[in-house]
Amino acid sequence: GRQDLTDWQDELFRVGNKQDYNLGINGGNENTIYSLGISYQKDQGVVDRNKAVRYNMRSNIETKLFDDKVKIGASMNYTIREVQGATQGFVWSSHLIEGASMPTNIPAYTEDGRPYSEGDQTKIDFYKPGRPYGNRVVANNDVTNPQTRMNAGAFVEIQLIDGLKFKSSLGINNNSNFSRAYRSQTMDMADAEAALTVVSNRNLGYSWDNTLTYDKKFGVHSLNVLLGTNIGANSSNGITVKATGFPDGDPEALRYMEFSDIYDKPLERAGDSRSSAYFGRLNYNLMDKYLLTATVRRDGTARFHEDVRWGTFPSF
Repeated sequence: GRQDLTDWQDELFRVGNKQDYNLGINGGNENTIYSLGISYQKDQGVVDRNKAVRYNMRSNIETKLFDDKVKIGASMNYTIREVQGATQGFVWSSHLIEGASMPTNIPAYTEDGRPYSEGDQTKIDFYKPGRPYGNRVVANNDVTNPQTRMNAGAFVEIQLIDGLKFKSSLGINNNSNFSRAYRSQTMDMADAEAALTVVSNRNLGYSWDNTLTYDKKFGVHSLNVLLGTNIGANSSNGITVKATGFPDGDPEALRYMEFSDIYDKPLERAGDSRSSAYFGRLNYNLMDKYLLTATVRRDGTARFHEDVRWGTFPSF
């Protein structure tokens, strides 16, 4: 009679869980306030080898000086996120479908713990002797994608005279990610060979705003005028490298570029952009019943040809 050896659902799936930890500190006095927080989050998926881990640190401080005539502040948010994903077994179908269709009289592992690989065409039609890749416990695609993201900013606000304020603020962002995607040898019709694709990207940008704001009330009249400028820049670069020709058997310890003997031509990319703007806004209020708003903005970007680099956008 039939002998059941393997529960493929147990082999491919696990109990998922989520961990979330947060620690925050807040404080201050009548002139200064501050906050600091750190957090850790881990999501473990129900499919084996799938997880996401996130680390975050954030801080903020703001203080007032000279009888509240000057305000300064700074903030920072830094995040590290590590994602790992794997599509196990035959690549044409989902884990649920493939796990349910696997014959239970085929073992998942040999007695010494290695994935079972001996072919028997009477048991499963896409096995080949010495090739373990039809076995669902072997990951066909193994992807890791660590990412870092940093956003920081600072500002100063000065009250020049009664009703007139100047504010300058600077923001910086720096993002990077590094992805490794390993595709094992598969049992599909193309009989594809193992391949490793490595992608690295980085993006750095900043934005600097300066504004003058006049806010005054004259009897039944209220006037608010804003004038400002903005300049910004962004720089990005990245590279993609793909390799094949990995050792037979797909041992996980050898899934690195140095163990490949065939490389595609690396694809490198880079880009830079710069922009600037001048803007103004007028708000007029009469007796808290009638409101007039007018804005104008003139934007320029280095992405366009110099003949069409600038545009003006009014609004009423």
